[in-house]
Amino acid sequence: MAKKMQTRDGKMFCSNCAETADEEAESCDGCDEFFDEDVDDVRICPACGCPLESDDEYEAFKEDILGEKVEIDEIQWILTVLDKMLEDLPEDKVEEFAESENFEIYERVLDAFNV
Repeated sequence: MAKKMQTRDGKMFCSNCAETADEEAESCDGCDEFFDEDVDDVRICPACGCPLESDDEYEAFKEDILGEKVEIDEIQWILTVLDKMLEDLPEDKVEEFAESENFEIYERVLDAFNV
């Protein structure tokens, strides 16, 4: 049995396979597992999208990523490289990505880092 997880911005996803889920769904379209009736609120790892156990874990991650281990200019550089790589993908893959929920996040991240 899977749990339905909800991020702070209200998006629902399956705890088993991370597939997005409709609020009224009784089972996951991605893994066919039935949902437990409870919905858990979670913080999502900004790097990989995995649920984090606590706000402390999230803050520690942010401190590591934005502290001494990775500099802002390094993040900007890698985002620029990845953005250029995206342009080299086949047009159908670019369109598929542009129509996905992830594209909005992608644009926000690029904007946040002035890429």
